[in-house]
Amino acid sequence: MPSYRNRPGLAAFDRALAAGDVEAARSALFALTPPEREILAAQLGDEGLARLYQSARRGRRGPTLGRVIVLPGLMGTQLDSVDAGGESDRVWVNLFRILTGRLDELRLSLDGAPLPPPHTVRTASIWPVYAHLLLELQTRWQTRPFPFDWRLDVDQSASALADLVRSWAGGEPVHLLAHSMGGLVARRFIQLHPDVWRSMQDPAGQGRGGRLVMLGTPNRGSFAIVLALSGEEKIVKTLGKISLFHKGVGLLRTLDSFHASYQHLPSPRVDLGDDHVRLFEAASWGTLPVTPELIARGRAFQEAIYPIVDPDRLLYVAGYDQDTPTAVQIEAPGRFIYQITTDGDGRVPHALGLLEGVKTFWVREAHGDLPKNPNVLAAVHDLLQAGATTALESRKPPRRGLRAAAPYLPPRAFEVEAAVVEQLVSRAATAGRRRGAPALSEVEAARLEALMLRDYTGTPLDTGRPLVASSPAPPARVERGRARGPRPRAARRPRLRVEVVWGDITKAAGDVYAVGHYEGVLPQRAERALDEAVSGSSKRRHLVITDQTRRGILRGGLGDVAFFPWGRRVVAVAGMGHAGTFGEPELRRLARNLTWAVAGLPAVRTICTVLIGSGEGTLEVEQAVRALFLGLGDALAGAEVESRIRLVRIVEKELARAHRIRDTVEEIRRADAGAGPIELAPASKIRPARGGAISAESGLALLLAAAAQASGSPVRSAARKAVGILMRALPRQDDLPARLVKTLDALGRDRKSDLGRVASSLRVRLGPARVPSGAVATRVSFVRAGDRIRVAAITETATVAERDLGVDFALVQELVARMTDPLAARLDDLGDLLRRLLLPADFDDKVREGPPLVFEVDREMARVHWEMMAGDEAGGPTPLALGLRGPLARQLRTAYSPPPAPAPRPASRLRALVIGDPGDPGQGRSLPGARREAQRVADLLRSRGADVVELVGAPDAAGAGPLPGIAPATRIDVLHHLLTGGFDLLHYCGHGDFDAAEPDRAGWVFKGGLLTSRELEGMELAPRLVVANACLSGLTSAVTRTGTAVAVRGETDLLPGLADEFFRRGVRDYVGTAWEVNDEGAILFAETFYDSVLPARGRPPADVTYGQAMLKARRTLAAAGLYEALWAAYQHYGDPTGSLVFE
Repeated sequence: MPSYRNRPGLAAFDRALAAGDVEAARSALFALTPPEREILAAQLGDEGLARLYQSARRGRRGPTLGRVIVLPGLMGTQLDSVDAGGESDRVWVNLFRILTGRLDELRLSLDGAPLPPPHTVRTASIWPVYAHLLLELQTRWQTRPFPFDWRLDVDQSASALADLVRSWAGGEPVHLLAHSMGGLVARRFIQLHPDVWRSMQDPAGQGRGGRLVMLGTPNRGSFAIVLALSGEEKIVKTLGKISLFHKGVGLLRTLDSFHASYQHLPSPRVDLGDDHVRLFEAASWGTLPVTPELIARGRAFQEAIYPIVDPDRLLYVAGYDQDTPTAVQIEAPGRFIYQITTDGDGRVPHALGLLEGVKTFWVREAHGDLPKNPNVLAAVHDLLQAGATTALESRKPPRRGLRAAAPYLPPRAFEVEAAVVEQLVSRAATAGRRRGAPALSEVEAARLEALMLRDYTGTPLDTGRPLVASSPAPPARVERGRARGPRPRAARRPRLRVEVVWGDITKAAGDVYAVGHYEGVLPQRAERALDEAVSGSSKRRHLVITDQTRRGILRGGLGDVAFFPWGRRVVAVAGMGHAGTFGEPELRRLARNLTWAVAGLPAVRTICTVLIGSGEGTLEVEQAVRALFLGLGDALAGAEVESRIRLVRIVEKELARAHRIRDTVEEIRRADAGAGPIELAPASKIRPARGGAISAESGLALLLAAAAQASGSPVRSAARKAVGILMRALPRQDDLPARLVKTLDALGRDRKSDLGRVASSLRVRLGPARVPSGAVATRVSFVRAGDRIRVAAITETATVAERDLGVDFALVQELVARMTDPLAARLDDLGDLLRRLLLPADFDDKVREGPPLVFEVDREMARVHWEMMAGDEAGGPTPLALGLRGPLARQLRTAYSPPPAPAPRPASRLRALVIGDPGDPGQGRSLPGARREAQRVADLLRSRGADVVELVGAPDAAGAGPLPGIAPATRIDVLHHLLTGGFDLLHYCGHGDFDAAEPDRAGWVFKGGLLTSRELEGMELAPRLVVANACLSGLTSAVTRTGTAVAVRGETDLLPGLADEFFRRGVRDYVGTAWEVNDEGAILFAETFYDSVLPARGRPPADVTYGQAMLKARRTLAAAGLYEALWAAYQHYGDPTGSLVFE
């Protein structure tokens, strides 16, 4: 049997992985010869090898983010046997060495030494499946694998890991990314070497190190080890069939000598309601060759590792929907039966993998395939740097079907080897026993080794190449005159008809109508059309989906699905997450969740959907179609799904795009790879519906195609002359005429071509894109992620994908300090500098596409004075600052989900709580201007029909307030009103206090103390609008209760300032100030704002939106010329298109 390891290219690749040199491994990968690539494809699969080369081609993109050490799982490190002369030979995993009895060289003594001497065993390279992770990580991180001997006591590997961290990191921050057993090694390292673990954290808080990300780690053990120790695990039975010298008990004596195996026994601290605790009694194993001393050490290890150190620095990725042993019963000594669950990844049940207090992410994947899963690979960068990701589920998806309580089964019922493995094993064993028998080829040997380990190191991803060399079919058996041969039982894939419809989605026929929804973005385009159809109205105030978005009922989190009834039909709104973060993995996840949700509805056979995520600036049509059907396949191919869905209609309003979609579906069907495990049956032609459109570009292309087709063969015909005239009249754009000539010549030779398809291939573009209407807010997001700032945008006409800015955050902080309460004369220069520093050049037109304009920010970027950002180059004819050019608001990106806001009420039923000057005069905290403001605001609100509760001034010794007939503003009275609820509006004017060193002291100043977020914990229904006309009240906390900096997308334990707590309690709009305010300026702002947002009876409600009211108030302050840059101190968090009252 030939050894493929002697081939130079594969040997170089192996040496690079063994040395931990990822760049050398990349170079060796590209130097492989075609036969060597075929061998590697046998280990990884054709598709797996293609993905590996895809990662290798990308290379490093920009500066590194930090350091990462990758730890493989059980059996993921290859082992060499070294003789007394220093000669080494690969034993694990090496099919030929196993066949000839060399497996015994891996046997250990009770003290962990090799048996028999004089040979030793050393670690070699990690299994090639981990090259997926290494090459992906290397694009942004310095990466180093940590091969370890998975037979040895975990404590030995933990100490070796500490040595590597010290030598390689040299005190620099470093992350750990561990698969399977590697996570146990990492957690034990954390326990045994706390000083080294502390040194790995990034002191700057930029995410360069300090996290452990675990992929399917058996933290509390695994029943796969029980199967292995008892000889019932698939790989053990396969080894017994291959080896000519080790069978049964002889093989187990070697395998059961591995110390680490016993440390994987299910923890005695976990209550599973079964017999697993008895596994730590030697008598339970009967005559099996287990070692009582090692059993005792295994129990001690599980007891020692049970405590969780630094759970906030740990993350867990769990596979699910895989049949996994989860409980055991001992029928007799050495005879075990098992209960199977789908709550696991095939080897590790969730009951033994998940850790209390450790954030978990979910992916539908098997244990061995977690390190190469595309969604996991897309998520690793964010998981390491930010501790969160949108590429994986953050909540465990609901089970797709009910399953009765599982019975206990013997291993032979579920530990069944694949037929292809049995065939290869049989041939390998026969070749070893009989001379002249055909041996396995190099490719087949590599394939068998990979398939043996697939539960631990991944299944080879194949696109259809035969697994085994073809052999003569067995002779047919004649029985009663009929020839019978073996009947192959191929699994039948779900069949799905696909139609592309040209028209308006509301005019297409279907049972469920699907659209995507970005988080925080009001419906537009197809979603708006369906909103109008569901609501029976086109008026904004009557739109159901729009209203639920405004009130926070419809969130739009990635993969969330909400249903809205539409007569006998249903509209499904699928969450796309934050704008700019939506790519192919996110669309695949969305499509899967959407299909699961729709499959649970009764009598659903036809889904009509737009091509979600394919708008301008996002996914290409081809990418979106492929991801859509991959997600559909993920959902429909599961054995537990009972779906009546038979037809998917992709509805596209524009004709040329409809043809592109149809062509892509047909290409996927022909390739039979992009659709995954479902069979696509696309219709031969596009189906027309009402409401279809032909753009000017498509119309011109159709006209040209028709003219060419009509011209036929005569070169000098009138039709050909007409084509020439048309082409000379075209605007000269790029290579348009040359492309037209080439395409039209081909069309003239084939008069049967489809005009629409040919026209769509021309890709004619005339002039600028669609002009925005201004009815939908433009959103620009700024999120800090380590030492980078991530920027994205979505407008009414396009989406700009998220990108990184490498700006030193210290410069941002310095600029924020200079822009706090500046002189008016400096506004233009500071605003222009802010634009140049933080706004990418190609975002300029997106910002100008508003108003209205929304800045979506995390808590660190909320400190930036976006209102002062220049909208154009200095010296323009219009005001530079965005806050004076149009409606502008902010929105906080948070991890918590606030409760829904109540529906707006008419002005005549509006309830307002006005609080003025509650500070203690005895401490110099009385503000006469705040009293005047409170009275004038209360009078104005009453004049507009509102019911006002007015509390002004601090109480005197007798409990009376300073103003006759008006109750004083005490903390207890204000809390009573807030906690009992019922107010639409809260207006506060007085002192604010925010100390970044003591975040708990963020609040409003009352006589006797502060009103802080802690007092608001019991508030059940918050006001919809809060206006806090006080110094510093618009600031937000960037500190957690533990005193550490808030992580991006991880503010679940946020210690908020008062504004944050109002958001958490359901406030939708908050107006605050970023620095101390002038009394008269504050009164002018308040009166202008409320006069706009609550117009007097009989006055047209032109300015009733918050955005227009804020704009008018800011402009009024700026025009007064008395208050410097006070207008820029006012910050609005919320929806600039929202309003306080119901029309």
